[in-house]
Amino acid sequence: MGKNDKPQTATLTQTQTDACLKITREIFDLPIATYFRAPVNTAEFPNYKVKKPMDLGTVIQRLDEQKYKNVDQWRNDMKLIWDNAKDFNSPDSIVHSVALELKQYFERKSDRIPKNEMEAWQFELQACHGKIQEIMALRPTPRPKLVLRRNSTNIGE
Repeated sequence: MGKNDKPQTATLTQTQTDACLKITREIFDLPIATYFRAPVNTAEFPNYKVKKPMDLGTVIQRLDEQKYKNVDQWRNDMKLIWDNAKDFNSPDSIVHSVALELKQYFERKSDRIPKNEMEAWQFELQACHGKIQEIMALRPTPRPKLVLRRNSTNIGE
C-alpha cells in the first residue's frame, strides 16, 4: 500500500477473492514453500511457540470459506506466515532465508489486487501493453538495401 492509500475495509469482491487465491496457491505450489504449506507440527517441534500460527493451507481454506472481510486481512495473514518463520528460526537457517524470499515474492505479487472485473481487465491490459513495448524495443533494425548500379560505359570502347 502506498502512503496515501487508505486501508481497505469493504467486503472482498469475488474478483479480489480470486486474485488472492491465485497468488496464495501460486506460492503454495512453489517447491521452496513446503515449510509453509501446513501448520507446524508441534509434536515434531515442541519448542515452536508463536502467538498466532499461520500457514498457506489455512489461508487458502479461509479464502475458500470467505472468512476475510478485506484484502488487508488476507495480506496480514500472509505476512504472519513469513514473520513467524523469521521470529522463530535463526537468521542463518534455511527456513528463515526461504521466508525472506517468499515474503519478497508475495509483496511483488500482491502489490495490486483488483477490486472488480473492470480493474482486473485494466491491470491485464497494462501488463499486455508492457509486454508489447518490450517486444517493440527488441525489434531488429532494418538493414540498408544494397543498390546495384550498372555502369553506363561500355567495355571495349
